[in-house]
Amino acid sequence: MKALTLEDLSREELLAWIKASRPWRIRQVDLLSVRHTTLCAKSEAALRKWLDACSAETRAFQAWLAHGEPRERNRLELIYLNLKDEAQKAERASKRADREQKACWAAMEAEWSRDRE
Repeated sequence: MKALTLEDLSREELLAWIKASRPWRIRQVDLLSVRHTTLCAKSEAALRKWLDACSAETRAFQAWLAHGEPRERNRLELIYLNLKDEAQKAERASKRADREQKACWAAMEAEWSRDRE
């Protein structure tokens, strides 16, 4: 049998190992720290998606301004409006992810203050 790594274990196996080996050492702040790391990555991905959507929206608007033919302008306007909607959705998702990340950080700080008391 090959040497196992943490990536080879299933979620259930990992949880069983953690509970069996270190149940008294896992604190709430440790769990919040793991969650915060995940939320940071989620927030960064949402922000990148929002910025990409804004860039696409800007390019579509510039293309719309550059064309004078009515039929082409109508087609480009529809593309622009769809991309504008996507950018707004991405903005809301990014702000929601940022709020979740900040809430988790606040919970971590509250746990740290409780530990110091």
